[in-house]
Amino acid sequence: VPLLADLLKRDGRWLKAQGSAGRSRCIVATKAVDKVGPNPWNQGASRKHLLDAIDASLKRLQTDHVDLYQLHMDDRETPLDESLEALDTIVKSGRARYVGVSNFLAYRLARALGRSDVLRLTRFVSTQPRYSLLFREIERELLPLAAEEGVAVIPNNLLAGGLLTGKYRTDTNPEA
Repeated sequence: VPLLADLLKRDGRWLKAQGSAGRSRCIVATKAVDKVGPNPWNQGASRKHLLDAIDASLKRLQTDHVDLYQLHMDDRETPLDESLEALDTIVKSGRARYVGVSNFLAYRLARALGRSDVLRLTRFVSTQPRYSLLFREIERELLPLAAEEGVAVIPNNLLAGGLLTGKYRTDTNPEA
């Protein structure tokens, strides 16, 4: 499905052309937190950035909602409660059906789940950690936490950037 991912990154014409029947056969996910502009508020997990980022994604994708909206990384500069409240607003407004995280340490995910429960906010339903034969740290804490809390795991970087495919060899120099 790399072609589909490339199409959706550019714009949502393909998705829109599928109509409602086609849209119902797709799971559309997008992420926020990365820097997308020159201003300090064009990055992070602040309420302003998360709300602006979901609206920009929906416009780009030409759809009224995404199925999964993820925090691409943990923003330690923004209070966790602010981020969770913004995500709850996004889900309750119908712009995203579910929320998840990517690149969170287990203790930060546990804290976020606990805060969501205490504040009665939308909980994270998924985590997307780096995981491969070369990077197995998530097995100790994150995977047991996910199993106990009912959080789906969407592994990322399974081939370790090509290291596990034979793409890189010890008898040749890497490409420039």
